[in-house]
Amino acid sequence: MTELGKKLKETREEKGMTLEDLQEITKIQKRYLLAIEQGRYEVIPGKFYVRAFIKQYVEAVGLDPEILFEEYRQYIPTVYEEDEVPETLSRRQTRKMMSKGSSKFLELLPKILTALIILGIIIAAWFVLQNFFANEKASNNNQNNNPNIGYEDNVPEEDNNKDENDSTDENKGTDDENPVVEEPVPLPELLFVENTSSIDSVYELKNAENFNVRVAVIEGGASWVNVVDASGKELFRGTLNANQPTTETFDLSGQESVWIRVGRAYETEIFVNDIKLEYEIDPKKNVVQNITVRFAKEEEVTETETNQ
Repeated sequence: MTELGKKLKETREEKGMTLEDLQEITKIQKRYLLAIEQGRYEVIPGKFYVRAFIKQYVEAVGLDPEILFEEYRQYIPTVYEEDEVPETLSRRQTRKMMSKGSSKFLELLPKILTALIILGIIIAAWFVLQNFFANEKASNNNQNNNPNIGYEDNVPEEDNNKDENDSTDENKGTDDENPVVEEPVPLPELLFVENTSSIDSVYELKNAENFNVRVAVIEGGASWVNVVDASGKELFRGTLNANQPTTETFDLSGQESVWIRVGRAYETEIFVNDIKLEYEIDPKKNVVQNITVRFAKEEEVTETETNQ
């Protein structure tokens, strides 16, 4: 076993991860992961894959690959990056293939866009003015067609408004004498309780009627997830990534708590009643996270506050 392999194995065991857990996260076969720990790189097909597999292993256990590669470079095979040469040639060929005509078009493109914008503004202003003059003309025609509008026509309407105002004032006085006081409804809260270890955290949900949990991975991310309810029943065990479902939802309203274990926690998001759970431990340093969420039902919260 090399110094690098010893370092990786110790770190994995400190995170509480087995080789099976690591295989789920990295999608690398267990025998290759074991070969990396034992320094038997000849088992892995090709030096390029050796460096790639080591990098995935390092990221999965929460270490910095650049620092580790520099510190243990004598234990890691060195190869040229095969992708650099084709990429450089592709760029040169693309530049040569660009014609003079397309270059001139790109130069004229800002001017064309500016002209189109100005033309659009002119057309919009023309439509606005047309509508304005049409409305003015219609208004003048209505006034000319109704010349006998007198003051007396508006008197009954004013009297009705006065009666309505008096009635409103009377009702207002009655409401002021008997004001209705509404008690504020407490909003659901997701509170952090404690850290029991470097990877274990406990949270509590209060002021809620329902207990819903949703586990998802960020775009392009991947995570191994295990969900167990208060009775010990395993609700889910598997991987969330682009090739699998990227989110799982659980209705736990009849449960007192739930235990969630996630790998690659920095790519995993947990929502409790649509409230996003904020990790109290840095998930990039502690890749694996064990989250316990307790559900304090409304009657339990009320009884506790009364005793206090």
